[in-house]
Amino acid sequence: QRQVLMNNFIRIFVIIIYIQWDLFAEELSSSPFPLNPVGSATSQNSTSMDANSFAICLAVRDDEDIVEWIEYHWRKGCSKFYVFDNFSHPPLKALVQSYIDRGIVSYSYTVEEMKPNPQIFIYQQCLSRYGRLHKFMGFIDVDEFIVTVDNNTNIPSILKNYEHLGGLALSWMSFGSSGHIQRPNGGVIGNYNRCGPNKHIKSIVNTKYTIGTTTNSHAFKYKQNYTAQTTGGEIVLSAWA
Repeated sequence: QRQVLMNNFIRIFVIIIYIQWDLFAEELSSSPFPLNPVGSATSQNSTSMDANSFAICLAVRDDEDIVEWIEYHWRKGCSKFYVFDNFSHPPLKALVQSYIDRGIVSYSYTVEEMKPNPQIFIYQQCLSRYGRLHKFMGFIDVDEFIVTVDNNTNIPSILKNYEHLGGLALSWMSFGSSGHIQRPNGGVIGNYNRCGPNKHIKSIVNTKYTIGTTTNSHAFKYKQNYTAQTTGGEIVLSAWA
């Protein structure tokens, strides 16, 4: 179950619903980074922007794919991950300890159900506590991967073109089973490559112009005269584009 966000320059994928279309199959099977042991690959963090320009906030529970997800986005230029482990059994800290030790991950564990919506509560806490430390902050799930059309381009260098916006809206592409009856060995990226469009969006917000969360975890409130837009310039006022 996986899903992808797609714009003119950025795509995100997540595993979510079964769709048999072979869109981008060749590109996605060949372009993502193969996963080596932690620290053995070169990150694309070097950019003209500040090293802490782009961070990701994650609310997660019981998902062991977190290592692949962190490693992938770190290589694409994300310098910091705020991982809020929402009552995983067992806690996910052991899986991400090497990233904690290197200062890449800030890890928090909660045993409370924060009503009315734990994810929105976590997103607001993350933005309030850490937003000032970063120019951009992404709010995506562990089954969503931000994919650049040019695999040699990092995410912060793309975001540099959208500093005037309240946020950047990334449209999903939805991935299904890709023909697998059972989950095969190996990572998410290499095994799932069949997808189709989806109107939902996820957000990378410009922390300077962002007020906070809304009642939907996909969209955010922005200061007056600022909005989220797609990379194609479409103004997005909700969780759909």
